[in-house]
Amino acid sequence: MKKLFFRLSGGDSYSHDVSSFIGVKFFSSGSACIAQFLFNSDDDTEIYNYNFPIEVRKELEFMREVQDNLSFSKKDSIVIFDDVDNYCVSGYAVLSGTLSRVIIPSPVILNGNLDLTDGDTDYDVTAGDITAVASLFSDNDVVFGGSIIDSSTQAPAAVSTGSSVMTVDGKDSVGKVTFTSAAGVDTDVVTVTYGTASENTRVPVVTPIGIDVTFTGYDNNGFTVRVGSTGVDVGGAFTYITQDYA
Repeated sequence: MKKLFFRLSGGDSYSHDVSSFIGVKFFSSGSACIAQFLFNSDDDTEIYNYNFPIEVRKELEFMREVQDNLSFSKKDSIVIFDDVDNYCVSGYAVLSGTLSRVIIPSPVILNGNLDLTDGDTDYDVTAGDITAVASLFSDNDVVFGGSIIDSSTQAPAAVSTGSSVMTVDGKDSVGKVTFTSAAGVDTDVVTVTYGTASENTRVPVVTPIGIDVTFTGYDNNGFTVRVGSTGVDVGGAFTYITQDYA
């Protein structure tokens, strides 16, 4: 297994197996371009981060030279950057620049939970524009916000502007609304109110089960459907699924 080698100006040397190599990231720092090499630790608890400057807009050429060395060199260790000897695997590196090394603690996800008991607990876990971790408690339990809301302080309820009567079986996140003791009549508007209003934008998806109802609107407290011209017989139903977006 080939190793990738780095040496800092102070003389400290570090090497990592290619199997632990996560990738290279480029970002601007003033007028320079910084190449950032990332490696995973053997126990998956840390990420090792090495940064050094390369020539601006030479990212592709730099990566080609690195890849050529990894692919064709017969050496067991490939020196990526050496501050002491002013050497880099690529001629596009700025040898007058400085190599830095940073250790990033990594949260460990186990069985769907975040293990934040070891090291720092200042993590903001995100998925796209949805913030997952809303708050942390002293026992390291995690409260998830900006995702599916699985429970309510009370069950959702449904009322109609007409004579129809409905029951709701489910939660704020998912449920089924059934027309029970009275049928749905043309132009009746059914409002489903959540057990717990959302502080975020809560978007429902409504699916009629072979009945004539149309989804008409929503807010953070609930949503509405309108009964069509054919009406809804007793026993007719529709389902819904909701999700919160931070």
